Amino acid sequence: MTSATPLTVERARPGVVSLSGHVALTVLAVTGGGLLVAAAVDLVDGARAAGGLAGTGGPALVLGLVGRRVVRRPVRLRLAATVSAAVTAWLTASAVGAVAFLAAGAVDRPDDALFEAVAGFTTTALTTITGLEGLPAGVLLWRALTQWLGGLAAIAVIVAVLPSIGAGGLQTAESAEASGSSQLLGPRVIGVLRRIAALYAAFTVVVVVAYRLAGMGPFDAVVHGLTTVSTGGFSTHDESLAH
Repeated sequence: MTSATPLTVERARPGVVSLSGHVALTVLAVTGGGLLVAAAVDLVDGARAAGGLAGTGGPALVLGLVGRRVVRRPVRLRLAATVSAAVTAWLTASAVGAVAFLAAGAVDRPDDALFEAVAGFTTTALTTITGLEGLPAGVLLWRALTQWLGGLAAIAVIVAVLPSIGAGGLQTAESAEASGSSQLLGPRVIGVLRRIAALYAAFTVVVVVAYRLAGMGPFDAVVHGLTTVSTGGFSTHDESLAH
């Protein structure tokens, strides 16, 4: 009876239960926050793209935070829902990223904007943009953040999603006892994800400091630190590290 109590309380709470919806709203909140940080940096650099970045990030952040109070994730996660949520996360992030690139004036064509966003969130070192030195600082930082967030999301998939399809990742007592059709994303898995995120951030700081010691300027060091740890490779210069 005691083990069933949390499930009863969860179902009694008002709102919609949808894993994909909850994940999509979380992605909106995270990417919206990242865009606002990029907009703030751009304000210091002359505000050439701050309006477009903030105009995309602000609504995304508000919608994500408000929506998460209404749309909850289910307690038990089924295989199809878990995979669908992972795909939804990348699609949502790519859509937000593409809109931001267009709004900031980094690219002129929607297909180029979508390509740039997908390349970022999949940590792929491909780009449609040339003349990186001429881009606003906010856009350069946002490009780096797409790869940094994409790298962190990839780790989360390895730890939390792949075990549900029997492809490795973190094996816990919760997942071992779960059936093949559903599993419980318990506090242990969530705790491990938080610790991995903290370690990922710590490594990023170490790399940024190393780049500074090697002679990079503060902004270049931050951007390259974000894209190095994520293995993405976006740079602030067309010649990348050769610059």
